[in-house]
Amino acid sequence: MGWYWIVAGIVLIAVEIAAPSYFFLLTLGLVALFTGLLALTGVVQSLGYAVLVFCIVTAVSVWPLAVFAHRQRSAKARRSNADELIGQEAVVLEVQGKDSYLVDLKGEKWSARLEKGVASLGAGQRVSVKGIEGVHLIISKAQEES
Repeated sequence: MGWYWIVAGIVLIAVEIAAPSYFFLLTLGLVALFTGLLALTGVVQSLGYAVLVFCIVTAVSVWPLAVFAHRQRSAKARRSNADELIGQEAVVLEVQGKDSYLVDLKGEKWSARLEKGVASLGAGQRVSVKGIEGVHLIISKAQEES
């Protein structure tokens, strides 16, 4: 019976290496190896006790990993390089609708929408990027330099 636990442990560890899962499968694999060693040394002699040992040791060892994985998933979103576009100036290339524009920003064409409360713009006007919503820039008329 001990060899089955050891083979299962090796398989779980191999799967963890192939497809990382916050070390969850690695932990299960190590616990299976531990259970197999206990079975081979005669400490655990029945399948029922082996399963009980596996469940208890798994519960104790997986708890810290579950806390770690939860923290990783719920961490605040990291700023992307797209946030660097905020404050940059662009030029309106085309009016596509009431509040929809195509703008040129650093040599790239972007779809843009007007910031709320801003009067409509025309082609060729300089605009300032105020934010980003999905794949659209939020723009308003650029401040005139005096």
